[in-house]
Amino acid sequence: MVKTISYHKLVKKEEKIAIGISGGKDSLLLFYLLFRKGYKLLPVHVQVPFVKSNLKEMKEWIRRFGVELTVINHKGFEFYNHKKACFYCSLKRRMSIFDWMDKNGINTVAFAHHKDDVIETFFLNLFYHGELASILPIQALFDGRVK
Repeated sequence: MVKTISYHKLVKKEEKIAIGISGGKDSLLLFYLLFRKGYKLLPVHVQVPFVKSNLKEMKEWIRRFGVELTVINHKGFEFYNHKKACFYCSLKRRMSIFDWMDKNGINTVAFAHHKDDVIETFFLNLFYHGELASILPIQALFDGRVK
């Protein structure tokens, strides 16, 4: 992980990093590893109405590290029955995090994407959008305001 951060110049130690917390093992492990390496983390979870999450346990686990979990309650998921609901839900959750980051003056976010996510995204983009595209290690968004 340290080699990857250094090689791709993902973050600097002094940066505040928003970290997306889903409650799954990937995001919790990423939080733990970055915390152990001394990064300044601001964990954020987007609560959606149709997904049950272990919110109480997530908050308690993260609080053990002296950090509070920010929860964004999002109710604008009217496309739930849409055939591309997973894509739109993912987009809305990310946009909720980006909006929160903008309001809090944070410009770096970490998501716990791994090789399976990269491969899945490649095929989703290929089949649904006709593009050869996937997840990059670092990507500037919104004219470079978010990476």
